[in-house]
Amino acid sequence: MKLKVGFIVDHGNLSSIIYDLIEKSIKSDSYSIDFLIVQKINFNSTSKFKKYTNSKLIYKTIESIFFSLIFKIEKKSLKKYDVYKKYFYTYDLNNFNIPIVEVIPIISKSGFIYKYNNEDLDKIKSLNLDVLLRGGSGILQGEILNLCKFGILSIHHGDNDDNRGGPPGFWEVYYRKPSTGFIIQKLQSQLDGGDVFTKGSITTSPSYVMNLVRISKIANVYFDKLLNKIGSENSLPAILPKAPFSYELFKLPSIVIQIQYLLKIFIFKISSIILDKRKIKVRWSVAYTINDNWKNVELRKLRKIKNPPNRFFADPFVHTKNGMHVCFVEDYNYKSSKGNICAIELTSKGYREIGTVLDESFHLSYPFLFSNKDELFMCPETHLKNEIRIYKCIDFPLRWEYHKTIMKNISASDSNLFYFNSKWWLLTNIDSAGIGDHNSELHLFYADSFDSSSWIPHPLNPIIFSPLKARNGGFIYNDNDIFRVFQVQGFNNYGESMGLAKITELSETKYNEEVLFNISPNFFKKIKGTHTFSSSSNIIALDYNKIEKTNI
Repeated sequence: MKLKVGFIVDHGNLSSIIYDLIEKSIKSDSYSIDFLIVQKINFNSTSKFKKYTNSKLIYKTIESIFFSLIFKIEKKSLKKYDVYKKYFYTYDLNNFNIPIVEVIPIISKSGFIYKYNNEDLDKIKSLNLDVLLRGGSGILQGEILNLCKFGILSIHHGDNDDNRGGPPGFWEVYYRKPSTGFIIQKLQSQLDGGDVFTKGSITTSPSYVMNLVRISKIANVYFDKLLNKIGSENSLPAILPKAPFSYELFKLPSIVIQIQYLLKIFIFKISSIILDKRKIKVRWSVAYTINDNWKNVELRKLRKIKNPPNRFFADPFVHTKNGMHVCFVEDYNYKSSKGNICAIELTSKGYREIGTVLDESFHLSYPFLFSNKDELFMCPETHLKNEIRIYKCIDFPLRWEYHKTIMKNISASDSNLFYFNSKWWLLTNIDSAGIGDHNSELHLFYADSFDSSSWIPHPLNPIIFSPLKARNGGFIYNDNDIFRVFQVQGFNNYGESMGLAKITELSETKYNEEVLFNISPNFFKKIKGTHTFSSSSNIIALDYNKIEKTNI
């Protein structure tokens, strides 16, 4: 039996987010949205503005209108992009072929609290639903919270540890926070105090509406996953830990804050235009050292590898064979706007570029290296191909050939492949919502062979859901200890810093890691970021970036 779901929505056209979840439900074998509970709201008799005096009412009205204008302006700028424009579509609720049950909520004098009368409660109870989803207005209170077996589930677009209230997606941009979160919770009488089952965060976008669209899309993906899980297991999942909330409740920004926000956006856009006109770009570089232990290396003493004209090197991975030390890097070309994989020989006296080892019609980066039965393989980033691919070294270091695609129809970046406890493991960063964010979700898979076509997803996926820790930046297997290098994203600053975590628990049901230290971009002058670290046979290489003038 499928999980029987009712969706509480407002009267009128439905948003694309509600439409998207209904579409997902049609494809599900575990749940179905059987009824739309449509709230017919009448604001003539009660209004959220009634508590204000006339002068304050005028101010609040202007505040609301001004904020609506910001939304409309940013919405217009986004509608030219396919990934965003569908968010703004609306759909007639009568076109869904789902039975409609109309209710009239009793709205509090504040205009925020919604309760249902006994007649409407009986209507909903008679539907024999397993769970209700909140997709409409109002803070739901009263008997409706306990009417169904699994209660009412709701998305809050914000990290409820430090962001409660609204508008969703705005305050993270205003305060330049590196991440924007969401939760899925079971509603309780205490506002934002429900049981949280799913929690995650993505990189904060540079503008409010873009941020709102992106967090809404990813939250919907995980709403669907949660409903599938509840339906297949016929139970609610484990509740995530709670902590006391110690911040003020966010609300609609004042006119002053809205003006400050617009000034920040204006300065950001003008700065971007000026930098682009002056051909000033973020440019990555690589540095290395030989005969040093990665645990106590002094990064300021690393030897810098000079970038060729109109190109840059990044994502270094080192390997030694027959006494030859080679660093494989992403070789990005500004003219073609594409990367390939290049080999650089390293010695204690200097370095030399050997040549290109992989060049495809699509972008390549992050040339992760691993060995199997004395053979060397590479798993570079190929997310523009929507595949995870493996290449085999035929003649070290220059000759490589395509070996196999181990995953298809997947937007994944920066994959780490390794053998541990009689299994092969794959750590990769997936863009689940198709929003172009590979920084926030770390997924784990396992298989019996490194080139398997049947990788099994870990039940805890995503094992990390935060742009402050999820994205891979390297991997070290040392004395039977496994270390994962992770990137730390900043606000509008990809690869702001990195850290190292020791994997302390790894099995088909468990994953844990302990952060050991972070590396900030302080080891060279005027650098702005660092995001990849590699070590092998006492060779160490990392990358860093600067804001530099280019010729392109």
